[in-house]
Amino acid sequence: MEDITKNIYRYSSQIAWQQERSRGFIYISDMITHRQFYLENVAKDCWLLINGVHSLKDVIDQLAIDYNAPYEMIKTDTIQLINDLVKNHLVERVN
Repeated sequence: MEDITKNIYRYSSQIAWQQERSRGFIYISDMITHRQFYLENVAKDCWLLINGVHSLKDVIDQLAIDYNAPYEMIKTDTIQLINDLVKNHLVERVN
């Protein structure tokens, strides 16, 4: 079975996004489907770590440190979020 934590993701070219710093949200717009998304809390912080360079493991490690949370819980939640982002064409796998 493939270890998906080695995968690297980047933002899809079909989206535009903006960080609303005063409210702590990330707004995402799919320019093809015109669907709107917003992320907050841990999902927002995960989004900000996705940059086409960091592996999913790097993202999980950083979130576990930032939130002082159990690694396996962060790993499970982050993998689910990434799967949802991929399914909605908001991020794509680099490697």
